[in-house]
Formats: sequence, C-alpha cells, structure tokens
Amino acid sequence: MVITRTALVTRSASSHLGDSWIDHVIAMPLLEQHDLAVKGILISRLNKLHGRFTRLTEADIAVMLGVSKRAIQRRKRSRLTPEESGTLLDLLALRHLATDVLGDQDAGETWLLQRAVAFEGRRPIELLATRQGAKLVKEHLTRIEHGVYV
Repeated sequence: MVITRTALVTRSASSHLGDSWIDHVIAMPLLEQHDLAVKGILISRLNKLHGRFTRLTEADIAVMLGVSKRAIQRRKRSRLTPEESGTLLDLLALRHLATDVLGDQDAGETWLLQRAVAFEGRRPIELLATRQGAKLVKEHLTRIEHGVYV
C-alpha cells in the first residue's frame, strides 16, 4: 500500500479518535495491516465505526468503498473484501492525518467531505476509492501541514 500509516500514529493526537481499535490499527506495522486487509475487516466492525465519525455518513463510506449502503447491510455477517478493507484502512489513516493537520476530528472529516480546487472540484473522500487517489490526498495534507499549500 502506498500510504505509510505507521508514521501517522507518532503524533501526540494518537488517541483523539476515541476508539482503541482505530488507534490500534493505525499503529500496526504495514505488514500486519496488509494481513488484516487480506483477511477482510468484519462488516460488524465497519458498522461500529460509523458511530465514531462526526461528519462521515454510512452513505459516504459505502460510496468510498464502491458498494451501496444496502449491499453492506445484506453482508452484515461477512467481511469486507481485501480491496474494501484496504480502502477502509486508508480512510482511517487519512482521517487521522487530517485531524492532526486541521486540529480536530470534526475539521478533519469536514475537509474530507468538501470539494477542493486541488482535486479539480472533487471531494477528498471520493479519491480514497483508489490507491492513487489516497496517495494524492495524503500528499496534499502533508503540504498543508508543512505550509506549502495555502
């Protein structure tokens, strides 16, 4: 995966997301994250995560994963595919980074949902559907963090 998630947890705000599972997953070495994605994240875990978001809705997450909200509901006793799991891990890592860069979880999630000129009017969350898009969002947040992008 292109995103270096382990570097994200070194910041002091590692527990600001309020969920020990999220913090644990973000802190995992990339090989363990890979193994988790290959195994597939339980749909029940995804359903629990929805309550941890302040702005992101089930519909936003379903669109990012490339499935309908209804399809996720039908699969409630199964697992996300490896690709869907990887995309969800990218979302968690980038929400964490956006929260650190922008100061709080609400601001980070709001930023992920707003259309941006840098992305030709697309919302950052829409770009998370691909590894290339996730990399682009991460690079943009890093530029904001370092004051390169205004």
